[in-house]
Amino acid sequence: MLHGEFCVDTGDTRRDRALSPEEVDEGSHGIIAFPAVTAAAVDATTTVTVEDDPAGVELDVTGRYELARLWLLSPSLTLGRGALVTTLRDEGEHEAAPHGTPGPPWRCHRWVVDVDPASVTGPPLHLPPEEAAASRPAQGDRVLLTVDRREDGAARRITIDLRVLGG
Repeated sequence: MLHGEFCVDTGDTRRDRALSPEEVDEGSHGIIAFPAVTAAAVDATTTVTVEDDPAGVELDVTGRYELARLWLLSPSLTLGRGALVTTLRDEGEHEAAPHGTPGPPWRCHRWVVDVDPASVTGPPLHLPPEEAAASRPAQGDRVLLTVDRREDGAARRITIDLRVLGG
């Protein structure tokens, strides 16, 4: 299990240190980083994003579609306010059905980000009401993403399924 690193990034390191937690949230200056998930050669990775992503996830994957690095961008907008404490766990391979896509299930490698509820100081700032209590899936070319939310819209868990090469 890996622990996420909550960072503040305004582009100015002096300003980063001076911001209050409220200013970090309001300006969406937070980032949660899992900088070295696998021992893969990080220079041989591709950045993957998910269209209509409900969680601000950006990941780097190897040529074999192994997770190398993971970022949760602007978590106060989509996940919840506060310096979120997160962990990442590897749940191994399984099958996952692509959302609304005909055909057989994908063979995937599942990663789960858990959000410590004690670290959440409020619901996300810009989550549309219709998404607040829903687990809305999103899908990329080789990625399935689901966010499990509390009633107030704050994230409990993010499930990331990476389609295994050839799967």
